[in-house]
Amino acid sequence: MSNDHTPGLEGVLARAREELDRIEKMVDREARLARQAHASLEECAEPVGRESVKPSGAGATLLVVDDDDAFRGFVAQALERLGYDVVEAAEPGEAMEIIRNRPGEFELLLVDIMLPGASGRDLVKEVLAVEKGVEILYMSGYAGEDIVPDDVYTVMEGGAELLQKPFTPEELSGAVRLKLSEKGRGTAD
Repeated sequence: MSNDHTPGLEGVLARAREELDRIEKMVDREARLARQAHASLEECAEPVGRESVKPSGAGATLLVVDDDDAFRGFVAQALERLGYDVVEAAEPGEAMEIIRNRPGEFELLLVDIMLPGASGRDLVKEVLAVEKGVEILYMSGYAGEDIVPDDVYTVMEGGAELLQKPFTPEELSGAVRLKLSEKGRGTAD
């Protein structure tokens, strides 16, 4: 009787081992990606060459609007390490409340194009009706009819730019410096 069940049990054990191996590989991969992201942020904070020089626009106040908490946190942390003052909002209504409560404070709005309740473009129209001098940098992980980047950094209508996700802290820094340099801030010394 035990011989009848042995091949079935061995098969189940073999399948369980395969699944365990698959899960361990997936966890190892995620841990490696997390270490790489952390190392990239550390490099962004350490001056190594011209790319890592703190922008002269450090101290500028930026508003980051993205509904993905982890991604918004990554962007905010990278910018704070470069010396920017960063305020975060998870959705358009929150962003508008911040803008209305802090008029004239923000030099740059970094906004995800796809947001809950309204598009990033709708939010930008609303912001620009109240704060005409703020620069705009769109972010998106999507490519569609209206968002067709040929590179990580793409010019959109009205001079606004699109930073295509995923991007590195260095790409973020370069895009922010470029936008702020249009206002006379953020250029490398």
